[in-house]
Amino acid sequence: MAFQLKRGSTGEELVLHDENTLGTGGEATVYSLPSHPSLAAKVYLKPSPERAGKLVAMTAHPPAETSPAANPDIAWPTDLLWTTGRKSQIAGFLMPRVEGMAPIIDIYSPHTRITARPWFDYQLLLKTCVNLAEAVETAHRGGYVIGDLNHSNVLVADDARVTLIDTDSFQVRDQSGQAVFLCPVYTPEFTAPELHAQGLIKTERSLAQDSFGLAVLTFLMLMGGVHPFAGVHLGKGEVPPLFSRIASGDFPYSRNRRPMISPAPVALPFETLAPPVQDLFRRCFEIGHDDPSQRPTPVEWRDTLLSAEQELAVCETNTQHRFSPHQTACPWCIRTARLGGRDPFPSSEAVLNGLHKRPIPVRRTLPHDRVPGWRVQERQMRRARVRTPVNIKTWQWAALVSLLWVVLPGMWALSSFVVSGLLAATALLAAIFYGMTAAMVPVAAGMVGWRSVVSARRGGGWIAASVLGLAVGSGLIGLTSVLAFY
Repeated sequence: MAFQLKRGSTGEELVLHDENTLGTGGEATVYSLPSHPSLAAKVYLKPSPERAGKLVAMTAHPPAETSPAANPDIAWPTDLLWTTGRKSQIAGFLMPRVEGMAPIIDIYSPHTRITARPWFDYQLLLKTCVNLAEAVETAHRGGYVIGDLNHSNVLVADDARVTLIDTDSFQVRDQSGQAVFLCPVYTPEFTAPELHAQGLIKTERSLAQDSFGLAVLTFLMLMGGVHPFAGVHLGKGEVPPLFSRIASGDFPYSRNRRPMISPAPVALPFETLAPPVQDLFRRCFEIGHDDPSQRPTPVEWRDTLLSAEQELAVCETNTQHRFSPHQTACPWCIRTARLGGRDPFPSSEAVLNGLHKRPIPVRRTLPHDRVPGWRVQERQMRRARVRTPVNIKTWQWAALVSLLWVVLPGMWALSSFVVSGLLAATALLAAIFYGMTAAMVPVAAGMVGWRSVVSARRGGGWIAASVLGLAVGSGLIGLTSVLAFY
């Protein structure tokens, strides 16, 4: 299927084909353009005036350092796309096409990074964080708030270059200052604590809240993919979700607070980070919890991380191991030993031999023939055939049985031989009650168990009596009817 849109700046008509789809989301689809290989088109499923106004403001005032070159630091809208019908409207926009890049989650996730990019060492991780901070600062200098900085809208190249995507979700203020187009989305794990109690879709966000998301991504990059608020819950009751820990400020490495979370067992020691980097994290997650203005800015992150990168020491055993020189021993050699030989930054020789793809060895501490406790419990329940008892009181069953055995047959007999006018009314009443009982008894018997009904155990006696009452009462009414009419 193909359709046409018109390019706003030149009036050129562009034909978009389904086979050129690069990606599809809940609100828009992204297409490649064979006639313009360096560009991609994002087309909304439901265009709206608000989106159109936001795009007009964005294309008119791009961040100063952003250009339509290949893989820029921000994939900024470069041109508008209009529909070609009678009522022409803005349906989407053109932007630089980003190629050869992976989501940042594939970089900070150790398993994915080692498998797909085994050459990506700690120095490249630091360089990625430097470039990410620079990209965020570029957006801020242009007067824009990212709003929802998270793992899905940051792409990373093989050489650690970074591109921010989904820029149409940024918070945009037009140059007149009269209109603000808010960020319509959020990701709880990357959202600043002061925002968790607010309706985020209608809340104007600040640069300090972008700084929080930047710090979370930087922590994930440098701490082996472990979230800064992940860890072991020290309190009682249910473990609070991640966003709740963020809201309460439970940063496991706080100095002046008593968090209810201790560091995760799989996490790297916090001391692996250079001391100035540690201080920035504490400023953001501890001091910045109560005072967002104290959070490090993207410029501070860029300068501190750049300095940490330039001061890295190289391990004598594996040149791929680079670490902060304040440590007396290589932390990556120590971690390799803890992981049973799985190196977080494998050597070139290990990569050539395919050793970086071997699974992490797991020491078996339980016998091979051991059956888990949950499996034993499941087997016991099956054998016992535990069933839920019927939640009906004894007097209610007694009333039902009496109704079936005595009341309805008696009323039927009275109406048949004494007051003939009651015959129709009692017939309807009998049909209703006997119909309800006929439907209820099998269900109740199934809940108690047919064996319990037959053996007249708990609950089964009254059900059996109800069945008998149903049969005997129906027979008595039938006999009475024969005698009355014949």
